[in-house]
Amino acid sequence: SSVVHIRGGGVLNELKGHYGMVTSLDTNPSKSKLLQGLVLSSSVDWTTNLWNLNKSDRPLLSFNLESYDYVCDARWSPKNPALFATANVAGELALWNLNVSYDSPVVPPIKVRQ
Repeated sequence: SSVVHIRGGGVLNELKGHYGMVTSLDTNPSKSKLLQGLVLSSSVDWTTNLWNLNKSDRPLLSFNLESYDYVCDARWSPKNPALFATANVAGELALWNLNVSYDSPVVPPIKVRQ
């Protein structure tokens, strides 16, 4: 199983939650104390995990599409703290909104390249 190391304030957090290499990490850009510590990680295990570094060393939620394509990237919206996008190696982009659903993207995956 993969381990994600995140350095914050000189402390090393060891997080276990993926079964393959981690391909991206992104912290939630919100200034809200409630949302500080939220991190997205993506992996070649086909999943994107949501972490709260202030609460647990295990993922809060795990997101996946009905696809066996590696997730290359996951990024928070700079404007909406509940919105994030994922992209996989098949060139599919999915938009997720935590205010709407934890189970599926709010916009079905779209092919962004041929």
